[in-house]
Amino acid sequence: MDNKIFTNEFSEEVFYNTYMYENETVEDMMMRVSTALSNVEKDNEYWRGVFYDTLKDFKFVPGGRILSNINTNYKNTTLINCFVDGFQGYDQDSMESIMDALKRQALILKSEGGYGFCIDILRPSGSFISGIGGYSPGPVEILNMWDATSEVITSGSYVNKNANGKKKIRKGAMMATMSIWHPDIEKFVSAKLTPNKLAHFNLSVLITDDFMNAVENDLDWDLIFPDYEICKDDYKSKWDGNIKKWIGLGLPVKIYKTIKAKKLFEYIIKSSYDRNEPGVLFIDKINRLNNLNYCEYINATNPCGEQILPIGSACLLGSINLTQFINYKKRNWDYKKLSKYIPSIVRMLDNVYEITNLPLEYQYDEVLSKRRLGIGIMGYGSALMIMKYKYGSDEALKITNELMNFISNKIYRESSLLAKEKGAFPLFDKDKYLNGEYINRLNKKTRHYIKKYGLRNSHLISIQPTGNTSILANNVSGGLEPVYLSEYIRTTICNDNEIKEKLCVPTVIDFKNKYFEKNDSDKENDIKWEWIQEGDEFLLKTTYDNIVYKIDKTRGLLKEVKIKDYAKDYLEKINEWEENSEWTKSSIDLSIDDHLNTLEIITNYIDSSASKCLDGQTTMIIVNDKILYLDELDYDEPNSFKDVDNLYVTCESNKKKKIKSTYNNGISNCIKITFDDNSFIIGTPNHKILSNGHYVELINLNKNQII
Repeated sequence: MDNKIFTNEFSEEVFYNTYMYENETVEDMMMRVSTALSNVEKDNEYWRGVFYDTLKDFKFVPGGRILSNINTNYKNTTLINCFVDGFQGYDQDSMESIMDALKRQALILKSEGGYGFCIDILRPSGSFISGIGGYSPGPVEILNMWDATSEVITSGSYVNKNANGKKKIRKGAMMATMSIWHPDIEKFVSAKLTPNKLAHFNLSVLITDDFMNAVENDLDWDLIFPDYEICKDDYKSKWDGNIKKWIGLGLPVKIYKTIKAKKLFEYIIKSSYDRNEPGVLFIDKINRLNNLNYCEYINATNPCGEQILPIGSACLLGSINLTQFINYKKRNWDYKKLSKYIPSIVRMLDNVYEITNLPLEYQYDEVLSKRRLGIGIMGYGSALMIMKYKYGSDEALKITNELMNFISNKIYRESSLLAKEKGAFPLFDKDKYLNGEYINRLNKKTRHYIKKYGLRNSHLISIQPTGNTSILANNVSGGLEPVYLSEYIRTTICNDNEIKEKLCVPTVIDFKNKYFEKNDSDKENDIKWEWIQEGDEFLLKTTYDNIVYKIDKTRGLLKEVKIKDYAKDYLEKINEWEENSEWTKSSIDLSIDDHLNTLEIITNYIDSSASKCLDGQTTMIIVNDKILYLDELDYDEPNSFKDVDNLYVTCESNKKKKIKSTYNNGISNCIKITFDDNSFIIGTPNHKILSNGHYVELINLNKNQII
């Protein structure tokens, strides 16, 4: 391990398998990036040094496609993480249009870009198709074509047979969206309740203001679609998936079903609770807040949802590592250091547009006319822990509000100064742009800069999850998340051939049928491999020298290692780590309010969106298909929460029940307890249920136990 750079094996593994080009070091990688991006500048030697200094110590970490692909021989890859595509042209709901869109998806994934699109355009399942005399399978089934294409294109993600090849290519990440009015919305919501279905997709429902009003007022909700049978020509020439636009043109719609809005909303929540899918996007607010709402319409996002983009658009990503911008003595942010590096961060990312390959020719005009950037943060939770602030505390929220106010205005002013030097993005309309709701959140000084010089980039700030890049930066917390755990066990790829030989790694493994074979020479060895299940996947597992080893279908031989968050590692080195302090609380120990209050403050200062996970204590439980919320409960009601820390439930304590079955969903880690009378509850593992006078965690309940 390179002790000058990495503090743990896992970060080094991520560099080696994901970002290292040929036999370079981390410093070589940073110089490779700096050189390519400085060549855009007239004084390239000067800017190479500035850019390298910006990257050094992981102060700023560009998106993974930049680190992996820039200035390499991989000429058909892209430097851009996020793309949104969709159906285009005449007769968009036709087989020709569908196959054209599928081809574009394949080319985007081939280039290693993430992909998102909206499927509102597609007619409901069972719809008659007069041209062939058949019936449509519907948009949810058609998604299987996209999922299969992704699986095939990225199936070589962990195959490395050529010395000049990548050790790992980016796996096909995708987002599909559908509007709340679509007749197939219930099928869309439940699509991923079946394990492994649409495995390469995240799904999100586009929720409108009208729908939320119907939910709040317990109104009916119509599921509708253009009545294409009575206006076939208009359907072919004018239907683009925007139902408001269609109705505004006076064109007819057909009501397929009427449902209570609240019932549909609770169906979405229950599906998300059980399987973490789908998410929701408040689409009217998204378009209302969009800086370019005067020239574009948005109905989709990138795979993680932090970049909301129109068809044909794309966005570059990069994140400021806040652990490197701390004034430790003052327990605050180092604003002087931020002021020094933000200008080079904006310039560096903007320069990517001058050299990147795009997978589709038509994307160049769209992308270069807007020059979207997504500058985010990483290491936020780790930085708070280093400064000894509890995530979500009043003190943390105060310095976070000050930080984001500073960062957002500084980034926008630097983009404005760059516009003064290099020109504003082509679709900049001063009057319309300055009238935007988000722009008027910026301070007076920043708005003056925009009015005077314009902006180089239409959008500038988003909060991405920074999975691999935050690990690369010595395991800082991702995006705006708290520290998940200060110390934990993680599996890393084991490339030690000597260990492989000692472990007698099976030579033939059939993961689907849970079968494996050893070499004849290994059969007398006492190493015992056994099948285990993690989530939906089956793995082989053994223990050797008190270390756990596993064999995974895609990653190969793995070993478990102990990993520390950057904050704990930093504080231990200066003898200031305090294990049981309030400020060392990690994600699962936090309340929902800690998460949401932080999210509310940060998102007030971003012009796109943020990726956020909620891992704290839950505020709801499902009882016999009815959602019970903590703040709405009648505490005399059976099967409801009984304690203010929202961990306890009762199950009709005046009537004994026997547990018929228990089910642990490994994906979202929800426990379903079914009783002998077929009633049930669903909760998280740390919920406790009253059993024979004692509260027992759901995870520990067993079949035939009396409640």
